[in-house]
Amino acid sequence: MRPVQIAPSVLPVDFSKLGEAIVALDAAGVDLIQWDVMDGQFVPNLTFGPDIIASTRHLTMKPYEAHLMVLTPDVMAKRYVEAGCQRLIVHVEACDHLHRTLGNIRELGATAAVALNPSTPPDEVEHVLDLVDLVLVMTVNPGFGGQSYIASMEPKIRIVREMINRAGLADSVDLEVDGGISPATVRGAAAAGANVLIAGSALFKDPQGLGHAVSEIRAGATAATTGTSTTRNNPARSSNNGRKRPVSIGSPFTRKVRTGSSKSGHDTRCTAATASPPNMSGGTRTFDSSTGVSPRMPDGAATAPTKKRPPSVRYFTSSIGYRTVSKPSRNKSATVPKRSDSTAYSTKLVSICSTRPTNTLRNVSGKVHDAGMVVTADSMMSAVSVSVPPPSSSPPSSAIGAISASNASEALSSP
Repeated sequence: MRPVQIAPSVLPVDFSKLGEAIVALDAAGVDLIQWDVMDGQFVPNLTFGPDIIASTRHLTMKPYEAHLMVLTPDVMAKRYVEAGCQRLIVHVEACDHLHRTLGNIRELGATAAVALNPSTPPDEVEHVLDLVDLVLVMTVNPGFGGQSYIASMEPKIRIVREMINRAGLADSVDLEVDGGISPATVRGAAAAGANVLIAGSALFKDPQGLGHAVSEIRAGATAATTGTSTTRNNPARSSNNGRKRPVSIGSPFTRKVRTGSSKSGHDTRCTAATASPPNMSGGTRTFDSSTGVSPRMPDGAATAPTKKRPPSVRYFTSSIGYRTVSKPSRNKSATVPKRSDSTAYSTKLVSICSTRPTNTLRNVSGKVHDAGMVVTADSMMSAVSVSVPPPSSSPPSSAIGAISASNASEALSSP
């Protein structure tokens, strides 16, 4: 594989100080300098003409490459080669006859390279690899600087690297990435196979200067390609697009594993994991599966006794499945007295009906009806009529009474 190269883009530079920026980049230890050429048609921006590039050519001996984001690369190629660009990169999407365009660039005395937009499949360049010395995989949509790195391009980078290797060109064709490259994202691109790294905003915004930024990006890319680790994490890969990476079962910080199953086939019980996280104040924490907490225990001490679970009942929710909560106690505030005392039965029932809303009255009357009794009430709950069949020991064979709501309250409070 080819060596790692850092190629800054001068697009973020203050154009009034362009010459100073070129000198500073040379001193920072970059390997080459890229010029983003835009025509306002292929991309919605206008940037550098060939005369501007030619005016800076004497300031550095670093190679120049022109990234032609233009609709007419065949027409413009000669002028940029004359301006001092050793390499011209053209887009697959802008060329009707890509093979012919690459051949024309080579005839002009420059080396040819080809670029792929994020939505363009990698096989578009498979049959022109013998005509180029570099393939550029865009990790942003072209046209503007300061965009965010598209991490989903990494599989595409890997595919292009495999194509280069299969063609036997690993020692002569570089793989370049452009867009959102910084110390935080370079590891993913380099691990996928990129060895030429275009950086713009990340270099010029580094508070410690260009030299520090170049060294940090180079170190991250080298570590990714050689398999060594660095102290800096990669947020673009570790954040998983804004979502926390899940902890696998069996890791030292796993708090629960599921065991057992309910009648419906869902896991319903939790036990302690195989390991517990360390206690920052000394000792270890032992997870209590019954209480859901981890009491502090001094080193060497026995595990704290777990509390006995109260009676429980399982409820199902759509978000977390089955969960176990304490079994609620029933409140039998509207208990109807036994039927052995007809008078007390009628009094209590009338009181319940006169102080309950209509839906409760229906429920009570339904239960009474099943027992052989009839409860009726007017729409305003002003009076309730109860008909109670007498038990064997009660007086007359039927008792029908009409009691108002106010009388019902007095009857309920009497012994």
